[in-house]
Amino acid sequence: MRVVICGIDAGTHVGIAILNLKGEVLLLTTLENPSASEVASLIIKYGTPLVIGSDVPNSLFVRKVSFLLRCKLIKPRKPLKVKWKEKKGGYLARNDNERDALSSAIYALDKIKRVAVKAIKEDSIHYDEILYRIIKGKSPNVKQAHRDINKNKF
Repeated sequence: MRVVICGIDAGTHVGIAILNLKGEVLLLTTLENPSASEVASLIIKYGTPLVIGSDVPNSLFVRKVSFLLRCKLIKPRKPLKVKWKEKKGGYLARNDNERDALSSAIYALDKIKRVAVKAIKEDSIHYDEILYRIIKGKSPNVKQAHRDINKNKF
């Protein structure tokens, strides 16, 4: 299973960032007027989405994509500041949409990082499956997720 973290910046031009659990960029692009289902289909091509990040608290479009993918939506209480977004996502982005999408994905990854580190320490081979089980609510903690995965393997 290849688990990915997504960031979406909604608008007329939609920025999309897809990262692996190590924070490596798999995709950073901008699409003009895509539907939520088109964005969801694109994300699935890169892996199983674990969480979707947003740079603003209330984006109906990002919520729709999150719902379609059955993903947890990670959003800030207040819009992320442009200075922070430039620092986190501006280095690879070709435009503001990509910068905001990348910083949204990084924000989401930062929010699950503590659990991700525990998962990697528990099992460096199956850590993505462990994290997936925890975030999706299938296992209550890292140790139980590890046991559940090993039970299903044999």
